Amino acid sequence: MKIYTPLYIGLIVMVLLWSSCASPPSRPNNKLPSRTTTAPRYVEDQQLQQEVLLLESALKENPDNTSKLLRLAALYMDLQQDSSAIVTLEHLKALDFRDQPKIFASLGQLYERSGAFDAAKKNYMLFREEVMGNEKLVGKTDAIIEQLNFKINAVSHPYDINLRRLSSDINTEDSEYLSQFTLDGDRIVFTRRYEEQEDLFLAIRTADGYDVSPLEEINTPLNEGAHTISADGSLLIFTHCNKKYGFGSCDLYTSKLLADGAWSAPANMGERINTRHWESQPSLSADGQTLYFASSRPQGSYGSTDLWVTRKDEDGRWGIPKNLGSTINTRGKEESPFIHADDRTLYFRTNGHPSLGSFDLYKATWTESGWKQLTHLANPINTRGNDGALVVSLDGLYGYYASDSYGGVRSDNLDILKFDMPEVFRPMPMTYVRGRVTDIQSGLPLSAQITIAYNDPAKVEKKYQTQYDGTFLAAIPVGSATHLHIESLDYVFYSDYITYNEVKYGVEPYLLDIGLYKPVIADLRDTLSPPTVLNNIFFKTGSAELLPDSKDELQYLYKLLADQPKLKIIIIGHTDNVGTKEDNVVLSRSRAGSVANALIDLGIAPERITVEGKGESQPIYNNQTEDGRAKNRRTEFIVSSN
Repeated sequence: MKIYTPLYIGLIVMVLLWSSCASPPSRPNNKLPSRTTTAPRYVEDQQLQQEVLLLESALKENPDNTSKLLRLAALYMDLQQDSSAIVTLEHLKALDFRDQPKIFASLGQLYERSGAFDAAKKNYMLFREEVMGNEKLVGKTDAIIEQLNFKINAVSHPYDINLRRLSSDINTEDSEYLSQFTLDGDRIVFTRRYEEQEDLFLAIRTADGYDVSPLEEINTPLNEGAHTISADGSLLIFTHCNKKYGFGSCDLYTSKLLADGAWSAPANMGERINTRHWESQPSLSADGQTLYFASSRPQGSYGSTDLWVTRKDEDGRWGIPKNLGSTINTRGKEESPFIHADDRTLYFRTNGHPSLGSFDLYKATWTESGWKQLTHLANPINTRGNDGALVVSLDGLYGYYASDSYGGVRSDNLDILKFDMPEVFRPMPMTYVRGRVTDIQSGLPLSAQITIAYNDPAKVEKKYQTQYDGTFLAAIPVGSATHLHIESLDYVFYSDYITYNEVKYGVEPYLLDIGLYKPVIADLRDTLSPPTVLNNIFFKTGSAELLPDSKDELQYLYKLLADQPKLKIIIIGHTDNVGTKEDNVVLSRSRAGSVANALIDLGIAPERITVEGKGESQPIYNNQTEDGRAKNRRTEFIVSSN
């Protein structure tokens, strides 16, 4: 199939018009042969090929017959015999043919289509010289030359991406594509096309490969695909087309993983998300609160298909979708969004931005002022072909996409390939923490909300919810100080301040086993219940002055006291062993007092708070290391009836 952008079509039309106006009426008809509406394509191709043979034979006797050469070149182009067309047009150019502008434009198009971008640019520059008096043609030609400069630069700086296939458990003799991973990398949902239809499959990592099975509760005799899976693997959002009770041609549906391991019956996402137009290709953020997708809805769009985003409100309902804006969306098509776990790097494919082929892959970065820093994923990630959807690993080191070409050999089917992502195209590296929240006394799982906060460089806050078994999976940045907060109704919260400097995957995750306790109106110093360390309370060095980063932790403690007005607490300060014992007691008590005063300023009655300073007398880590001393410098509280 021939693929012409509107820019090229406009240029070709204007070349023909310009030539018609500038040439005598008796000029031979050298336009591309027209197609009939009844004859099959192969019949017409046979007829055109017969004409080619006649012209080639005639040109042996008179090789410089310009009208026959031009007609032959047009036939070669229509039959997509580009190399023969180039040879013929170069011959015409050498003859100094009177319709040189059209020759230059046609050669430019053919050379570009073959990947010879320098030769294409040279011919378009020659064309530009011939049409200097026509401002419209000059403007269109300048735009083409600018695109060619982009392509020349892109292919002149290739990257070594080391392509390899995924496991043969996943890739088969059928077509596999659109791989989507859970946060820990243990599960992959992908589309397989077999028996003339598309179905969804789940691959679960095992010791020696993957255990692959179809999602039988979701698959139907119709096509299912274009999907995304939540970070913990509990929610699947996918595309289903032509369903009887759908809103449009293709709609987005959800299915939840049940306690018995089965998937729930698919549910349409409703008229807030789906319209009577095409909605597809969803991508869910790591915290499950934001959904990106592609849609052909015309209202509020920039082109034929745009990228849209919707976010959950406080009630857990998806909001009205918003267009991602003109930085990303164009008059062309934008498709296949993938939001990385860092929640600020978006990959997508487009034919509206400068490209090497029909569709190319781009990366966009979120800033405080919106989506910026649009980056073209250069050669050989992008090719002169129709490049498809891309996903990127948690650490940003690897990309995954489907292709019918591997190792220079083309196949009749698509396989899922993995490659090394060049550093310039990587997102912020992320890892994850796997946790379980339980009642500290009974050991039973709790329903809890987990809040992750970090600076990137502005403050980022993400919320996660435990599953039915009390477990959660949360994305956290590598090498960034992260505030962790866990709360469950009627329980004392847990907080931590963590920094993870390497990426973990399913085999060795970061693990948190958190036990929460219910506050009891009694002196808990006489029970086995541990004190709660306020890990996100911070002071200036050697001072009792609270730092601004303590604000959120103080709000959590205030909320606990406000929600339970009969509760009283003892705030206890601790230090390391640097300095004198006497000074450390004073400092620890002053710090506990600063926390108490902050709570009083928020509205907590002073009689509900007691402060103590233990100095260096109760270390919980070895004071011989800096890390141990940092952990000993802590503020904690216990519940008391005193």
